[in-house]
Amino acid sequence: MNHPDARAQTPGVVGLTLFAGDRLAVASGARADVQLDNRVLRLAAHTELRLVREESGSYQMALDKGSPTCHVVEAPATTFDLSTPSVSLKPEAPGVHRIAVTGARESQISVHQGHIQVFSPQGSEWVLPGQKMVARGPADNPEFKIVSAFRNWPRVLAAATISVSLAASIAAGNARSRHGR
Repeated sequence: MNHPDARAQTPGVVGLTLFAGDRLAVASGARADVQLDNRVLRLAAHTELRLVREESGSYQMALDKGSPTCHVVEAPATTFDLSTPSVSLKPEAPGVHRIAVTGARESQISVHQGHIQVFSPQGSEWVLPGQKMVARGPADNPEFKIVSAFRNWPRVLAAATISVSLAASIAAGNARSRHGR
């Protein structure tokens, strides 16, 4: 992790608080989880994510490269915008979404469960379960289209199973924290 005013990177630890301007860079062979209210971003190796802005009840992050999977357990109380080099998205409804930024700075958004709305200056588009959107070009004038549905349903079902177990863990943790345990 990099704080904007720090000269060196800081290793991530459980319970680390992020502040506006912080950058997470996940090393080769590693992964990281970021929890924002009822959302968990699971960051794969070689993913770089920045916390652009954090205000009461609102987060804005930028995915510079890599591929996080976003698990939304239940409708969150906070708002969350995730920007890629081409488009932005708001994971608000329960579901499992995979977002990737390739080496060519192409954004790929896949929906395993639920749905997600993708935004650009030209408008917005919904990506539904089993669909994948590809977006390329600059954020002020990107091209985007639905290119395919998932062909590998066993992997989708495995992701759904992980999502259900993750949702149960988060719900149990939220219930314990609400009751002061």
